[in-house]
Amino acid sequence: DPETGSFTLAHYSKFFEKRYYYRALLNSMSVTACVTVLAVLIGGPMAYLTSAFNIRGKRLIDVLIIVSMLSPPFIGAYSWILLAGRSGVVTTFLRDTVGIEMPTIYGFGGILLVFTLKLYPFIYLYVSGALKSNAEIFASPLALIPQHLHWQTFVETLHSAPFARYIVNSAWVALATTLLVLANSALFAYCMTQLQFRGRTLCYLLVMASYMLPGAVTYIPAYIILAKLQLLNSHSGLILSNAVSVFGVFYLRQVFSRIHPSLIEAARIDGASPMRFFRDIVLPLSKTNLAALFVITFIYGWNQYL
Repeated sequence: DPETGSFTLAHYSKFFEKRYYYRALLNSMSVTACVTVLAVLIGGPMAYLTSAFNIRGKRLIDVLIIVSMLSPPFIGAYSWILLAGRSGVVTTFLRDTVGIEMPTIYGFGGILLVFTLKLYPFIYLYVSGALKSNAEIFASPLALIPQHLHWQTFVETLHSAPFARYIVNSAWVALATTLLVLANSALFAYCMTQLQFRGRTLCYLLVMASYMLPGAVTYIPAYIILAKLQLLNSHSGLILSNAVSVFGVFYLRQVFSRIHPSLIEAARIDGASPMRFFRDIVLPLSKTNLAALFVITFIYGWNQYL
C-alpha cells in the first residue's frame, strides 16, 4: 500500500477485476498447454513411425521438417495468411471451387494450428535423435533415419551423469547469486538516489558504461581474477563472478528515484539514520520491484548453469 507501506494484494484484485486481463492470461495458458500436447502427439509418433518402419519417402519427410525449422518466423506467419487468410489461396479455392467455407485462421483454432506445426518438428527431431546410436548421430553423410531403435539410450542417459546433483547445484548457485545481486544493487541504487556526495553522477555513469562492454571481453579478466583468488572450479567462483548486475542497479535506481522527497524529510526530522531509512522505508515500498528483479535474476542464473 503506497499510503501505509504495508503488504497488500489489493492491486492484484483490482487487476483481475478487468475481464480482458484474466481472459488474456487464461487464453495464453490454454494455447500453451494445447500446443504442447498436440506437438508431442504429432512429433513423437511421427518420429517413431519413420524410425521403426520402412515408409516410402521418409527421407523426404525428414528433409522437409528440417527445412521448415530453418524458415524465419515472419515468413511462416505471412505464408499462413496468404494460404488460409480471408482472401488466401486455399480459402478462395475451397470457397469458389468446392463450395466449402474454410474456418478462419485468426481465432483460437488457427493459433493452435500454426503453433503446433511450428513446434512439432522440434519434438520429432529430439525423439528421432534419441532413438539413434552414437555412430548414426556422427555418421557422414548424416543418417536422418535410425537403422535400429535404441530405447536403452534413455536409460543410459539417466545413469550417465548425476542429473539430480546438477539441478541442486544450479538452484544453489542461482539462488546465492540472486540474493547477492539484490543486496548490492539495492545498496548502490540507494546511494545513487538518496545520498548526496561528490562524484555521484560520475560513479553512476562509470557503472552504466560497463553495460556496453560485450560479455566476451570480461571472460579472460574474470578468469584471471578467480585464478588468483583460487576460486576456479568452485561454487564460490561461479557466484562471485555473477554477483553484480548493472541491470539491477539501473532498474532499482529508477524505482528508488520515485520515492517522494517528503518521506526523506520526515525520516530525517525523526532522526532516522540513512540505513534505517533504507531498511524501514525504501525496501518496504519497493517489495514488488525487488520481487521482479529476484525472478529475472534467478531465471537468468538457472538457465546459465543447468
